[in-house]
Amino acid sequence: VREISGIEQLTLVLHFLESDPRECWHQRFATSQERLADGGLAKLAIQAAFIPTLHGTDTYTDELFGDGSAQLP
Repeated sequence: VREISGIEQLTLVLHFLESDPRECWHQRFATSQERLADGGLAKLAIQAAFIPTLHGTDTYTDELFGDGSAQLP
């Protein structure tokens, strides 16, 4: 446990998806902040989605340093 400015504990939760997060974002992740707040035990600081890679390929490489316009629906 690492104490930071009155925060007693930090927990990192990773979600490894087999599909594009844009296909399930609203259904599975959009309400995470509210659900955590309702439980009273945690506060969501950041939530990000990553598109699964296709191992052994250069797919999506051209999008790594884009103009920043790509957004979740």
